[in-house]
Formats: sequence, structure tokens, C-alpha cells
Amino acid sequence: MEILSIENLKFRYPKSDKWVLDGLSLRVKQGEFVVLSGSTGCGKTTLFKLIKKELTPAGEEIGKVVFRGKDKEELSLRESAEGIGFVMQDPENQIVTEKVLRELSFYMENLGYAPAVIAARVGELSNYFGITPWIGKDTFHLSGGQKQLLTLASVMTVFPDLLILDEPTSRLDPIAAGEFIATLKRINTELGITVLLCEHRLEEVLPIADKFAYMEDGKISYFGEPREVCRALAERSAEEFLPAATRIWYLTRKKGEPPLSVKDGKNYVGENFSAKKLPLPQTEKGKELLRMTNV
Repeated sequence: MEILSIENLKFRYPKSDKWVLDGLSLRVKQGEFVVLSGSTGCGKTTLFKLIKKELTPAGEEIGKVVFRGKDKEELSLRESAEGIGFVMQDPENQIVTEKVLRELSFYMENLGYAPAVIAARVGELSNYFGITPWIGKDTFHLSGGQKQLLTLASVMTVFPDLLILDEPTSRLDPIAAGEFIATLKRINTELGITVLLCEHRLEEVLPIADKFAYMEDGKISYFGEPREVCRALAERSAEEFLPAATRIWYLTRKKGEPPLSVKDGKNYVGENFSAKKLPLPQTEKGKELLRMTNV
């Protein structure tokens, strides 16, 4: 069952002749984990904002965005707010209160949830995301990883059917990014929530993704199983948009399935290239290598 259907979507900003999106189509099934990638400025962020009614930017829009069988324009603001969760690149742009506990409650309070429901959800989600140890802290004392996790937890308090994330790990260190991505997979697997993720850490997200969408010139050029899309990109020499392990596979012109993760890449190298011990450089004994005088 499709949860999101985008048909021939075109969009341009006011006073601009250029279409940022130019006939883009995309279909996402319920429960899928979909990764979106593409060059800077190809329209990824614009696409994500056009999916969520209350974030739609000003401009000319043509085409259809259908969520759960209903046209975006027919959705009430509440249906969009509860049904589609959105996590931005910078948590500083999304956190609006000074206390962690208050931030977890804020989204539900704005939607008019009963106090008892809010208290139960905050307890449940703070435990699920491991926030309980720092739930009494001020938000401005949190690390970057904690802030992004708090943003995710706040959005998840209403249990949206579709979770959209626009490069959420771009400001995180590798360890925090890995933990955040693992949390997204848990949400997808354990809660059945559909994930649409724009991410540049392809080595970490493609191995856990169901589908990979590659975007360029305002369109989705490739969409399908991650390995098949990576193979197609490699064949057209677009290796800069591939995971490092897949780039090695492409550059060595080997056959077989392209590796996606660092682990797969390591196994690929070990299976296809024999280790050779290089001889150490020989130095003539007794030859002067260093002299220091009057130091």
C-alpha cells in the first residue's frame, strides 16, 4: 500500500523562471525505509517541504502530492501535523523551549492532547530514546547529538505514519551520527513507521534501506533497490554519489554485487586482492643520517 505518491511535480520560487522541481515522480510504500541523495542544489529540501502542507514554500506548484490516498491540499493542518513528521538539518531551528521535558510536551500541547496522554507519551518516548537521564536538563546544555535526538523524539510523540528527515546527521560527529541512524532503523523496524531520509552518509544508510532514490535536475533519475541504483550510477561514471565501498568496486572493474557498507567493502577487497608484503627500504649501514651541532 502506498503511503506517499508524487506525480509530475513541478515547482519554482517567486520571481524565478527556473523550475527547481521539473516533473518529479516518486512512490513510497507503507513501512519502507527510503534514502534520497543527489548533488547540492538539486531540489531535495524543496521536495521534502512540498510534501508537508504547513512547510510548503511560496511559489508556483504544479502536480500532485498524495498522502494516505488524500491530496495534500485536502489534508487538514492537523492531519498533516500528526501524519507527517519532519526533522530538519539543524536542531537549533526546531527546538523552541529551554527545557528537555517541556520540549517533549510542546508538540502535543499545540495539538490539544490531554495532559494524561502527554505525560504517558513523554514517559514512553523518553525511555525509548534514552532521554530519561537528561530529561531535566536545559536544552542549550545538550550536545549536538542529544539535540537532534530530542528533536526526533519530540516529532515522534504523535507517532506519525511518515517520518521525513533532511540530512539530520550533517552536524553530528561520526559516533553520534551512527547512533542516530541506528535509532531511525529501530523506529522503522519496531514501530513500522515509513522513513524518507535525505543523507550523505551512504555507507551507513544504504545497507539498511529498502529503496534508494537518486535525484538530479529536479527529477528522480533512479529509484529502486540500493545495489541496483548504485550499479546504474557506477555505469554512468557518477561515482562521486556512491558509497566508498561501491566506488572501490567500480574503480577495480570487478563483477558481482557492488558492496554498500564499509564491512562489505573490506570483505570485497579481501576476497579479490591478495595481500602482498612490501620489502622495507634498505639503508646502508654506517651512513650518516643526521647531524646536529651547537644546538
